[in-house]
Amino acid sequence: MSRTVIRKTLRRAEVLTNAFSVKLSEPGGTYGVRRSDTDAVVVSDGQAMTQVATGIYEYGFTDPASNLEYEYYLEIVWTDGDTPTWIEGTIAGGGATSGNLYDLKPFIKPLLPGIPEPLLEQQLRWWARDFCQCTELWEEQVAITAVVDQTEYDFTTAEDAELLCIRWARLMDTADITTPADTSLGAKINYKFHANTNELVLDNAPTIADQSIVMAVSLLPRISNTELPQQLLDRYGPVIVAGTLANCCAMPKKPWSDPEAYLRYWREYRSGAGDASVRRVKEQECGPIQINIPTFV
Repeated sequence: MSRTVIRKTLRRAEVLTNAFSVKLSEPGGTYGVRRSDTDAVVVSDGQAMTQVATGIYEYGFTDPASNLEYEYYLEIVWTDGDTPTWIEGTIAGGGATSGNLYDLKPFIKPLLPGIPEPLLEQQLRWWARDFCQCTELWEEQVAITAVVDQTEYDFTTAEDAELLCIRWARLMDTADITTPADTSLGAKINYKFHANTNELVLDNAPTIADQSIVMAVSLLPRISNTELPQQLLDRYGPVIVAGTLANCCAMPKKPWSDPEAYLRYWREYRSGAGDASVRRVKEQECGPIQINIPTFV
């Protein structure tokens, strides 16, 4: 199952600052995080956020289903005895159904006699990461609720991924949001992204209520991650297998060492990753390729 991470950066006078306490807590004490579609409580009221760095707090939870949106409140107490400050927010949950990288192991083990299981799993994770970095194919659409006159927004990815790049960002009326987004709607926005604090800073603050910042982002699996979107694995699993085989065959003085096989698998990997990158560029320029088959009577 996918996971969602809520992240908050706290500043005072533009300086990252710790608070006495930061909790997920609605002012009425009814929930910390709830689903937007059913109001079902996902995280109970009063759940403490974890401080991961000075002024930066996180809390992660497993998504009960894919493609959900959540509502949450943060209760912030700056110093002991202060009156709490509440901040309301929304966040998109994990996306498409995930597939497990280790499902590819049966295609590799017979070709690498004697390879230890931990080493094989490490290589699979590494080459899945390399493939995503080379091709930028792990792409998801995310939306952040825009606030009038606010330029700074916390932006977090799923717990198992890092942000590789933001492909585009638009300010859209919340009612117009679809998946995938209709990029003819809304206005293109200029922004800066600070990777060290995961903050998105807009050049110009929104001036109209009921809008969202919609972005297409490319993600990079963390080195410990074993899951990728199922659609990506189904289409490009053989490419990841080729990269894994190439690197393992290139290891010297191992029972599975095979310099000739290395060259063959390496060519397969580079060709597959190159074709995937070309396909991504074409789909961005022209949209997904569609084939219409006529009906013959």
